[in-house]
Amino acid sequence: MNKTIYILIDCSESMGGSRVAMVNHTMHKIFGEVFPATLAENFTSLDIYVKVIGFAATGLENNVFEIIPKTNINACAGWVDMTHDMFKGKTPIGEAIKAIIYYDILGGNGEPHINEVIPLVIVISDGLSDCGNPTYDEVLEWGGQNE
Repeated sequence: MNKTIYILIDCSESMGGSRVAMVNHTMHKIFGEVFPATLAENFTSLDIYVKVIGFAATGLENNVFEIIPKTNINACAGWVDMTHDMFKGKTPIGEAIKAIIYYDILGGNGEPHINEVIPLVIVISDGLSDCGNPTYDEVLEWGGQNE
């Protein structure tokens, strides 16, 4: 059985400044302490994967982009610090969650991946969507309609 840990990072302008250091510190803790502790547990029946996604809206476009592709947690090399120039635009959090649900969890066709257990989604953000994106509740409702 497979389990994927999705980490969504808000790369909007409001996450710039001192919050860039906070994001990098958090990600170093996740890769340096949380993942090793997770692997130290007895997960012999699970293959654990990680995928890191960034999201920001610039201009008329909602950008949901891959920072680390889906990788087996044992093969993750660690975290490479994000830079200040990567944080701009608004916060399309609903679109980011919807992209994860549709393309990753449901495989782009509305069908869950075979041998995939319920994923874990971690969101690192300073707020809610601010650019006409769906709210958390709307995205979860949309996801529930496609089960």
